[in-house]
Amino acid sequence: MRELPVRSGGAASVAVVADAAAAASEGRYADALRRVCDALEKMPDDMELVFAKGSILFEWGRHWEARKALLRAETLGLRDMTLYERLGWACMWTMGAASAEGWMRMAVAMDDASWLGHFGLATAARYLGKIDDAVAGFERALARAPGNVNCLVNLAECKTAQNQLDSAEASTARQRLADTLSALSRHLLEHLDVEETTLGPVFMTWQTWPPNVPATTDR
Repeated sequence: MRELPVRSGGAASVAVVADAAAAASEGRYADALRRVCDALEKMPDDMELVFAKGSILFEWGRHWEARKALLRAETLGLRDMTLYERLGWACMWTMGAASAEGWMRMAVAMDDASWLGHFGLATAARYLGKIDDAVAGFERALARAPGNVNCLVNLAECKTAQNQLDSAEASTARQRLADTLSALSRHLLEHLDVEETTLGPVFMTWQTWPPNVPATTDR
C-alpha cells in the first residue's frame, strides 16, 4: 500500500492530512476519511483536503468515488504527478483505458523521471491495442526502475503479442523477449524464493492477455 501524500498547504489542512495519512497507513480508511470529511465541512474548497479524500478512497479501492474527488482537486487548481497518476488508474478501473490515457500522459509530463507515469501510460496503450507504444512505454518504465517485476511481466506479454512481424523483426523480437524472460526469471529466483521448475507454467499463462477492460465511454 502506498502512503497517502502529505503536502504543503494551510496549517489546518496539513495537520488533518497528516493525521489521516497515519490512519490510512494502518488500514483504518474509515477513520482517515472521517477526519478529512469533517475538515471539508469547514473548508470545502481546500484542494489538499479534497486530494486527501480522493487518495484515501483510491487506496481503499472505492475508485468511482475516488475519481470524483480527484477530478474536483484538479478543478480546484491542484497540479501534481501523483494526482494525475491516480486519476489515470481510477479512470482505467471505472471508465476504461481511453479515459485514462490523457491523465497518464499528464503524469509523465509532470515527472518524466518516475517509472509510475510511464508504466500507467504504457498500460493504457496496451489495453487500447497500441502494442508498439506499450512496448516503448514499458521499456521507458523499466529503464527508470530496473528489475521491476510489473514492468518485466507486461513488457514480455506485449512482446509475445507482437506476432505479425516479418522474419527479421521476429528474430529480434524473440531475442528481446528471451532477454526479458531471463531477467524476470533471475529476479524471481533471487528475491521471491521461487523454485525454477515453477516458472514455466507462469510464463505460459501470459498467452491469455488481455483481461476484460471496462467500457471506455466517459460520462
